[in-house]
Amino acid sequence: MLDFLLQSMVGGENPQDVKATDERVMAVQAIIMDLLGAGHDTTANLMSFCLGLLAQHPETQEKLREEVQRVLKDCTSLTPLPPPPNAMDSNWLCYFHSIADRVELEQLGSMPYLTNVLKETLRLYPLGVAFSRVATQDTELEGYAIPRGTPVLVSPYALGR
Repeated sequence: MLDFLLQSMVGGENPQDVKATDERVMAVQAIIMDLLGAGHDTTANLMSFCLGLLAQHPETQEKLREEVQRVLKDCTSLTPLPPPPNAMDSNWLCYFHSIADRVELEQLGSMPYLTNVLKETLRLYPLGVAFSRVATQDTELEGYAIPRGTPVLVSPYALGR
């Protein structure tokens, strides 16, 4: 993806063929920032909604905690460092990095309850408000005719309820 963006910035396959224009550079920079921001915002939103729901449902929180402790038993035995006097002290992050360094992809795949909790969070609070598609063929939906080529707006929020 980045290669494609950089090629479009210079205007061809060979970066030495054409010099990048200011307009192209700004367009590519905007796309890259959107991609980076979208990845960060969606993850932060998912975690915020998930933690909020877990706080409202302690039985779910307990069941999830038990699954995580069972699967990551070697990781969860680590003793956390005491909070530093300055919340911006980077030593506090060492505890979290030490756990993340020990978690294997296979372990994450063996936590179906965690997967279900995250999917339910996304069902209740989807990251996208709506998206659009174009009908590729004549269709009838709930008695409504949707001709081929018609733009259709879909709301994951409404569908999840």
